[in-house]
Amino acid sequence: MKIEAILKDNKVFTIDKDQLLSDALEKMEKNGIAHIIVTDDDKLVGIISIRDIADRLGSTKTERISPAGLHISSAMSTNLITTESDIDVEDAANLMLKEKIGSLAVTIKTDETEELVGIITKMDMVRLCSKVDTIQVSQIMTQNPYYINSTDRVIHARKIMFENRVSTLPVFEEGELVGIVDYNSIAKALARFREATPKHHQNERIRHFLVNQVMNTAPPSLKPDATVSEAAEFMLNEGLKGIPVFDESEDLIGIVTKTDMTELVANKFQTD
Repeated sequence: MKIEAILKDNKVFTIDKDQLLSDALEKMEKNGIAHIIVTDDDKLVGIISIRDIADRLGSTKTERISPAGLHISSAMSTNLITTESDIDVEDAANLMLKEKIGSLAVTIKTDETEELVGIITKMDMVRLCSKVDTIQVSQIMTQNPYYINSTDRVIHARKIMFENRVSTLPVFEEGELVGIVDYNSIAKALARFREATPKHHQNERIRHFLVNQVMNTAPPSLKPDATVSEAAEFMLNEGLKGIPVFDESEDLIGIVTKTDMTELVANKFQTD
């Protein structure tokens, strides 16, 4: 399958590099997206993701600055990886994995111009996996995943995610799964914190800003024999980046993520 076959369902969103991070967050939340192409005088100059925003707002370089004081250009990635619409979905998946990115800009290039025609994301790979009902999540999941406690600090959760390149952390309280945090919840939480907390109190209060204040509660979980299609439907319907997997003893044994499903597409839906 060529990626042009799935482009028709994807609306392209762009934002100017001189707009604010708060504008990007608002557009992402309103449209249920995690990536926006960045332009400058209608030219493609980069891309901004929810991960970029979570990274920027948690940086010591932007302490005491709210999203309303930071421009897109301060957080965007200028390494915009593009492709053309006639490549196979497997090649697109492999390119995202190789470059460690969550999206590809699809363009038409001429000698003088590069026209944006669409965007392909890892969520599109999840959508392709929604029809895979012959493979179990145990065959593709990431084993021994990182997790966090509900009383840990938000900045600690962010550190684990960025240092280990994981998009989702299951949250436990007294041995029970009580929530999940991901780049979305971290970015939105840090944005709210920066906007609501007086600058001179931020260094002190962020130490008491806990995961249980920002986590998504009552998260779904899966058994290892659940099918990939079941996991994909959960992720699509609830906007999840990952779902924890528990064995019959209710022990956490894995997590199935957008990246795991992207790898499945890259491997032409084969697990061997």
